[in-house]
Amino acid sequence: LEIVRPDHPVFSYLDQLDALSLFSTAGIRRYFKMEPSVESSVLARFSDSERNPAVIVRSFGQGQTLMIATAVDLADASRQKNWSDLAQLRWIFAAWADQTTRFLAGGQKSPLNRTVGSPMFIEVPAEASREKALLRMPGLRQNQIEIPFRSDRLVISSARNEADSQNQMDNTRQEDISIGTAGNYRLLFPSNAISDYGFSLQLNDNETNMSRLTFGELDELFGENRWQLSRSFEELERSVLLGRIGIEAYPLLMTLLIIFFLSEHLVANLFYRTEGT
Repeated sequence: LEIVRPDHPVFSYLDQLDALSLFSTAGIRRYFKMEPSVESSVLARFSDSERNPAVIVRSFGQGQTLMIATAVDLADASRQKNWSDLAQLRWIFAAWADQTTRFLAGGQKSPLNRTVGSPMFIEVPAEASREKALLRMPGLRQNQIEIPFRSDRLVISSARNEADSQNQMDNTRQEDISIGTAGNYRLLFPSNAISDYGFSLQLNDNETNMSRLTFGELDELFGENRWQLSRSFEELERSVLLGRIGIEAYPLLMTLLIIFFLSEHLVANLFYRTEGT
């Protein structure tokens, strides 16, 4: 391989480690011939007589696309029947794949997805200092926030409830904005030169765990012989009706007992009264 753009983010990290020479010595046995368009940029070429493009990048919408003209898998590597030896470069290939993934993901150094309760660190450009940005939140809500002065990052914490959010935003010296709702967020800057920043907060995996409880776990949760399992709607309806019979019949039974008790007294007074002598 011949690296044409060692300064590109895909190869710059290997260039800093002086590992591009080792990367370019990987054996290539088969590849596709590609004709790059005008909008494409060739990052590497094959070092044969035709010097065909090996790695091509191109912007697509708001993202990036990358095409490699050869395969990088380890299938049949021991018999050297695979297309290339790139995947056999061990840590060099791992570092290159990591930088390629970061480039295709937009080059974000901080993750775009967090669990509710974890802080979100947003890198703020220097030109955004002392500007007010707009944070759009789930539920068609939005809040205006002020970027900390001479700070290269903004901390958005979801550890506190949303009731504290307004109190913190009233204090311009506070860097934390409290959010706690799962969903998609977007930070908008007034300057068109600064791109928007989007991230998401998601619920903990345990809160969406739909695995069934065992009988032992049900006994521990409700108590032994204090729960009943219904496997259909008819069984559930029958169990509910049987459970409600005692509650609904209690007033009627008490009324019948009182009537029977009073009737017994009346009958006793009628048949068992003593006659005067």
